[in-house]
Amino acid sequence: MIVESWDGYKWCVEDDSHKLVLGDGERAVIEFIKMVSDKSKVLVDVGAYLGSHTIRLAKYFGVVIAFEPNPEAVRIFKKNLELNGIKNVMLLECALGDQEGELDLYLRGGSSTLLKGYEGKGKVKVKVRRLDDILYNVLYHNDVIKIDVEGYEEKVIRGALKTIKKRKPIIVIEHHEYREYKELEGSRERITKLLDSYIPINLNGVHYAYIPEDYDLEKVKDALVWHYISLIVRNLEEGRPWYYGLPYTWWYGAGVTDFLLALPDHILKEPRWVEKIIKGEE
Repeated sequence: MIVESWDGYKWCVEDDSHKLVLGDGERAVIEFIKMVSDKSKVLVDVGAYLGSHTIRLAKYFGVVIAFEPNPEAVRIFKKNLELNGIKNVMLLECALGDQEGELDLYLRGGSSTLLKGYEGKGKVKVKVRRLDDILYNVLYHNDVIKIDVEGYEEKVIRGALKTIKKRKPIIVIEHHEYREYKELEGSRERITKLLDSYIPINLNGVHYAYIPEDYDLEKVKDALVWHYISLIVRNLEEGRPWYYGLPYTWWYGAGVTDFLLALPDHILKEPRWVEKIIKGEE
């Protein structure tokens, strides 16, 4: 069955797991990547699954290099590319990690993972490669890498450190320590240390954008606002006042709506707002 999503793209839907591409999930990720896109740039989609991000973003980049190890997902991904007439995507059928080899991929639809102990509808042996071995001489300064690999994100970063140091790509990561993977506790902090020359911006709670320190933050001003929205939401979810962690002078006398309306006027005009993000003061 061919289904059209709300934004006009066509998708092959053969079972319920394929409907993941139809909704508004990860809208902040897509809109952020549009902010930093350019026809001269390469987008690298690590953990592309059915092509939800690749297909929606392909027209904003010169080339998209997508990595997906799940054979069933690859089959549907190729159909989705054809349905939407996408011609500038290179699809590599492997996983990325910190060393070359083969591993079992545990099949769980959009949550398929290389982590042991999360079995679903069986498993399949897949190739694992290092991004440094594939793209070190391919990427240019400030290209974009999106990573969604169900708990394997730290290993992907460790296998890409040479490229990251040389090219300073903009990186978007879904951190799965906030999901069901208890053994990943502290992985976001470790990744942040590995990316020590980057500014981490919280896009929506679980997705972080990592921006090179020398990047023009005026281009991502809206994402700096989203960072503080995410902080407010987390405060409320964890039972704290919405303004917890914010300087008294920022919020006193304001409601949440007042604060959010004022944010765009303050971001970048008052260095302390950005400095708190740079210093990791959330």
